[in-house]
This record gives sequence, structure tokens and C-alpha cells, in this order.
Amino acid sequence: MHGTLRFPVRSERAIKALRGHGASRKGKWLHHKLNMYGVEKDLCIETALTDMYAKSGDFQTAEGVFRSTSEKSVVSWSTMISGHEMHGCIDAAITIFNQMVELGIKPKHVTFMNIPSACCHSGSVEQGKFYCDLMKDFGIEPDSEHFACAVDLLSHPGDISGA
Repeated sequence: MHGTLRFPVRSERAIKALRGHGASRKGKWLHHKLNMYGVEKDLCIETALTDMYAKSGDFQTAEGVFRSTSEKSVVSWSTMISGHEMHGCIDAAITIFNQMVELGIKPKHVTFMNIPSACCHSGSVEQGKFYCDLMKDFGIEPDSEHFACAVDLLSHPGDISGA
């Protein structure tokens, strides 16, 4: 094992349980203990940590965990996008999305829930429409959640007929 430990219980489950409280003291404590004991972190643990910090608005720590993740999945990227969207950081969410696409990582349907939602919250209707249309380029068929997001986006400025 050479200096690393594996927890008998999946650490990411504990982190996910704590993320509802954002980066609570318990979540930070668990992250500290994982580091202190040299627990081997896999993609699931690192994504759960990123999610915990991003959802609490601690983007500096979320970014640090995210950047240290050796193999990022579309879920990892979507987690960062979602955290920024939750806190109204539309420019950061779009920048992260564009970086993901530039690296050849294909967005999933959940990724396209986050970007239009962020655009809606910032009042960027045209930008939101662009990202809704972009789904087709990635072969993603909109589902009821996407349509609800599009209605929300289009009706946000009061244009119910556009929705």
C-alpha cells in the first residue's frame, strides 16, 4: 500500500452525505482526515469533494481539488459548472463549460441543465438560447427537464409568448 489507505466504507458516500450542508465543518474535517491519513482518493471522492466545496461557494478550494484530479470526467466538469451556476457565476460556468468542450469532453444532458439555468438567473436569454441549441450539436435530445428550463429561460424577461 506504500503510504496510502483505503477506507473500508466508501469515503465519497460520507462526503455526499455532508454536502447538503455545503462545506460544513464536518465535511472539511473529513477532507482533512483523508489527507492526513493518506487515503487514496479516486475520481468519486475527488468529485464529491469538489461538489461539496463548489456548492458552498468555496470556489478556491473546489478549484484546487478539481485541478488536482488526475482524470476528470464529464461529471467532474459538470459539478464545477453546477456550483458556479448555483451562485450566479455565469461567466465562470460558461468558461468551465468551454474548457471542457475544448478538451474533447462531451457534455451530458445534465450539463445542459446547468448552463441555460445559469443564463436564466443572470438574464442572459440569448446566451441561454445558444446553449439550448448547442445540445443538438452533441446529439442530446431535450427531455422534459430541458423543456422546463427553456420555458423558464424564455419567460424570465416576461416574454411568455416566446416560451
